[in-house]
Amino acid sequence: MKRLPAVCGYLMLALVLIPALSSYSQLAETAWPMFHHDLKHTGLSEYAGPSVPVLAWSYLTSNSVTSSPALGSDGRVYVGSDDENLYALISDSSLLWSYRTGSYISSSPALGSDGRVYVGSNNSNLYAFNSNGALTWSYETGIWGTASPALGSDGRVYVGSNDCNLYAINSNGALTWS
Repeated sequence: MKRLPAVCGYLMLALVLIPALSSYSQLAETAWPMFHHDLKHTGLSEYAGPSVPVLAWSYLTSNSVTSSPALGSDGRVYVGSDDENLYALISDSSLLWSYRTGSYISSSPALGSDGRVYVGSNNSNLYAFNSNGALTWSYETGIWGTASPALGSDGRVYVGSNDCNLYAINSNGALTWS
């Protein structure tokens, strides 16, 4: 089997993702719903930060946190930890719920407009949760390491894996293509 040059791979990835980036209809309308803020990953917020930072609250996990948080419109903070948990916290630093995946979570959660929370774990699974923390579905990719998911305007969840594949997964957890 002949391998395509890396440039072709990037071009195909760009052609696949362009339709997914054209609309924000599936992304939750919150201040920071996913890694780097929006589907274009601009990392830009319309809000000005404080001129003098003041710690409002903190939450102690049992291991380090390398996941970037996602912020819900209701003030919830969703973040993964190296202690193998996805946490849902409320703005007074109280734990709303957590889910143990069995491996560390460096993936940043993505929040859907339907209230679902999507996150990858290093156990090679992509997880979908309802806003109350109930597991909706999980999808196993081919090898450890799942990147931060992106939500497309077509309702699919897109996620890369260390098995060198990009996965398109329907909202019911079924694979569309890889």
